[in-house]
Order: sequence, then structure tokens, then C-alpha cells
Amino acid sequence: MNEPEQSVEHRFEPAQTDKAMNASGSNLYLTYGIIGINVLVFILMAINGAGILETNGIEQIKWGSNYSPLTLSGDWWRLITNVFIHFGIIHLLMNMYCLYTVGIYLEPMLGKAKYATAYLCTGVLASIVSLWWHKEGVNSAGASGAIFGMYGLFLALLVSNLIPKQIRQPLLQSIGIFIVYNLAYGMKSGVDNSAHVGGLVSGFIIGYLYVLSIKKERQTESTTRVLPLVLLITAGIAFAYLSDNKQAGDKRNALLNEINSAGYADADKFEKALSTFDQMHQRADSVFKDTAQTDEVLKQKINDVAIPQWKEADTLMGETKNYNISAPSHSKADKVRAYIQLKLQEMELFNQLIDTKKQEEFTPKIIEMRAKEGSLFDEILKM
Repeated sequence: MNEPEQSVEHRFEPAQTDKAMNASGSNLYLTYGIIGINVLVFILMAINGAGILETNGIEQIKWGSNYSPLTLSGDWWRLITNVFIHFGIIHLLMNMYCLYTVGIYLEPMLGKAKYATAYLCTGVLASIVSLWWHKEGVNSAGASGAIFGMYGLFLALLVSNLIPKQIRQPLLQSIGIFIVYNLAYGMKSGVDNSAHVGGLVSGFIIGYLYVLSIKKERQTESTTRVLPLVLLITAGIAFAYLSDNKQAGDKRNALLNEINSAGYADADKFEKALSTFDQMHQRADSVFKDTAQTDEVLKQKINDVAIPQWKEADTLMGETKNYNISAPSHSKADKVRAYIQLKLQEMELFNQLIDTKKQEEFTPKIIEMRAKEGSLFDEILKM
């Protein structure tokens, strides 16, 4: 998700707002800690080859971005980790700047427990909205969903009567400008505006729960239930959505292998070899499409088209032994070669059937051979 690009104007010192809110403390250790985690993750990813200005989406997936096929097939933790991953240094710097400008108000106002709970929960809920909106799939990351959540929370506090009007009005104007501008900016291609809206709305709702909690605190009533409630609701929404939209895991291993293989020098070369194999496969199988052809014509096509294609495919996949690719990719190449050998045996059975006309002897063998081929090919597709 892209970054917010406009921050709140500082018309009043945080201490003034802090005093008005009867806040629990004034330091920004948690805000600095969140910024530090984001920066550290970005540095480690850059060292690992993720890029600094323009990044490779594969690396983001490896580190835990909100990638639909994986999040919805078991990687629930991506709802959290993606909040600390960024697509380039500009994305990171703008998000951290916006987090700081809202953090100097909210951390002293709320205290660290409420602040951390709101940040993580709005980040998770923003990620869920992103998955819900992008039915075709998404690879999303960034702190902006959680940051919009904090601005939504701040908005809820500002529309209450907890803050004096002379402080509230200028801040409301600045917050409103920030939200409208960045939602409008988010309409451009490449920005995950759905996460922004999800964070904003969830933050506003959590903010109202906090307003009730703060009012009770001022009346010296216990408010220990608000944080477990927010956490429980967030976990419940996440569990319900992931359960209702769970994707089958049959392609998961193949996808993970593809992602893990992307960092090898000959990964693209291997993918091209697999694509060429698919084309050879289709040409070889095409000899059986004409069901009205004579046995003699079929035999000629088998010998002149199918068998040469399968042998050429075997040579092609054999060359991948020297490729710099992952172990799962080498294993996949071995299974493809085993599949090709079964196909060559099938071609030989067809030739024998045509020569001898012994249907009772060779038809069951061909059926059995094709069953083996189908089973093996299914294994290959899952790799």
C-alpha cells in the first residue's frame, strides 16, 4: 500500500492536548520503537536483495506481505507482518513521517497499551479489507493502513468533547485535510486505497470505544475491558474472514516453490524451459486429435511427430541439471523427465497395437500407462 503524503499541522503543543486528555505519559518510546522496527526490517530486506528505490515484489512476499494466495491458505500472520514491510525507501520515509506526526499526539494521550493495541488492530483490519476488496488477489504491504487507523482514531477523539474546543477545531481541520487529500491521492493506480479506508473506519470505531474508556477513567472507574474487547473483536473478524474465504492448498506448495526459486540465477531460464516443454507436450498429444484417421496415419504421426517431440523434451529437461535453480525445481525437472519416459512407452505400446491388432493385449496396458501418466502429471502441477 502506498504512503500517506500529507501530515497534520502542529498548531498546538502535544503537552497542551495531553493535559486536556488527562493522558498517562508524555514520552514517545513506542512510536520510536515502531519506526525503528520498520527501518530495521527495511534495511535487512535491502541487504537481502529487496531493493531500495524500486523493490521486487517476490522479496516482499518472502518477508511476509499480505499476498492473497498465501494469506488465505494458511499464512494468517501476514495480516500483521505486512504492516512492517515497505515497497521502497520513499514509501517507508513518508509512512514513518506520518506516523510520527500523529504519534506525538496519540501516544501521550492514550498511553502505550491503548496506542499499541489500536495500531496493530487497525493494521490487521486494514489488511482484511484489502483482501476483501481485491477479490482477484493482491500483494499489499506498508504501515499506511495502520497509520490511517491512527488518524481515524484521532478523528473520533476530536469529535468528542474530551478536548477543549479551541484545541479541537484547528486539529479537526488539519485531520480532515489529511484524510481527504490522501484518500484522493490513493485513487491513483498502485495505491491500496481499500486498506486506507479499512484502517480509517476501524480506527474511528476503536477511537469511540476509547472515548468511552477515557470518560470512565475520569470518573475513576475501571476500564480494563476495553483492550481485551478490541483485541477479541479484531481476532474474531480476522478468524471469520479467513475461515469463510479459505483457499484450497493444492497450489500452495507450487506457489511457494516458485517464490523460493525466483532468487536463483537460472530461475527465468528454467521457467522458459517448462514453457517450451508445455508446447512440445501439446504438439505430441495433437497426433491423437483426429479420431477418424487410419491406424497407418496415426502410426506415421507417432513416429514423425510425437516420439521426436518427447525425445527433444527429454533432452531439454536433461539440460536443466546444470542450471542454477532451487532443489525443488531440480526435483520437478526429474519428475517431468519421468513423465516423458512414460509417454515414450505409451507411444511404443500404440505402435505395437497398430502392428499386431491385438486390442485385448495392448489396450489395457495403454489405459494403465495413461493412469500412471495422469497421476505423475498431477504431482508435477502441485510442485
